[in-house]
Amino acid sequence: MKQELKDDVNGAKDRAQGGPYGDLTNDTKSGPTDVRRLRVIIVPQNMLWPMAIQNTIKAIIQNIIKAIIDLANPTRFVTFVNRVLPWLVLATAATLAYGLFLVEGAPDDYQQGATAKIMFIHVPSAWLSMFIWSIILGAQGLRF
Repeated sequence: MKQELKDDVNGAKDRAQGGPYGDLTNDTKSGPTDVRRLRVIIVPQNMLWPMAIQNTIKAIIQNIIKAIIDLANPTRFVTFVNRVLPWLVLATAATLAYGLFLVEGAPDDYQQGATAKIMFIHVPSAWLSMFIWSIILGAQGLRF
């Protein structure tokens, strides 16, 4: 790691002194060069993440991937769904009730009155049904 930092610093010095990427000084022929765009961030060795944190993050990601792969087993998937489904049903019912409460409290349209509120239910339902039909159409195309 220290060698990489040393190489970065030396490379920045070479470029600033007219190394392989050209001279970074103001050149009247090609116009001024903005040296601020060519910053090199040098991180001291003691500022890097400790190896323990890197290993912990790597282990967490591996455990998440393993848990997702384990759901490919039908028995484990059904067990997971049986535990999660009641909570999802409760969250869905609560969200639906809250949405209907907000629709009831919405002001009436100035021309159509309360009849315009049907769009709050009808339009999302129409979009959902078109999406489902698109999925079915795509699945039918994959069958052949």
